[in-house]
Amino acid sequence: MKLLLLPIILSIITVATAQDNNVCDTDGNPLVPGVQYYIVPGITDDAGGITLESNNDSCPLNVAQSPNNGDLGLPVIFTIANPHKDLIGLGDNIYISFSTSMCEESTGWRITGPDEVSNRYHVSTSKCTGNPLQGTVDNWFRIEQYMSAYRLGFCPNECHDQCGVPQCGVLSVEVVECHRWLVLTGVNESCFPVQFKRA
Repeated sequence: MKLLLLPIILSIITVATAQDNNVCDTDGNPLVPGVQYYIVPGITDDAGGITLESNNDSCPLNVAQSPNNGDLGLPVIFTIANPHKDLIGLGDNIYISFSTSMCEESTGWRITGPDEVSNRYHVSTSKCTGNPLQGTVDNWFRIEQYMSAYRLGFCPNECHDQCGVPQCGVLSVEVVECHRWLVLTGVNESCFPVQFKRA
């Protein structure tokens, strides 16, 4: 009898583990690729959600946090590198793109830099739709658990430091004058806690 119950117990554990690994939105539902979400602050609410801003009144645009508390920002869409997955899990390689943009070619997130002044890598945009190939690893991000919320990280699983991209890091907010730019920092530095609200 005990042997008959073992497969059932193992299947329950497997399902529970898979559910624990899923990234969830503010309603507690798993994140689904292709669906629009707002990326909003996960812990503090002294500013708004993630949006697009121009650094020099030209394209491409950079990813930034809205300075206005309560502003949800612009909706984004997640794509998973693994085409066989239906839900977004912690640590999955994902491509993030805005569902709309003031610049037609600027919707997909990518890491650019380093900046000549701050020596920081920034999150900018491009028209690349993302794919898990060596030439596009600067377009791939990941979602990690952080306290009671999440954080966005950058650490491509495909080729790591052989692809000419920065080392693994997490996304944080750097305030420069009136802008709140999204930048790449070290994994042990401060990060920008986020949560995901379905649009």
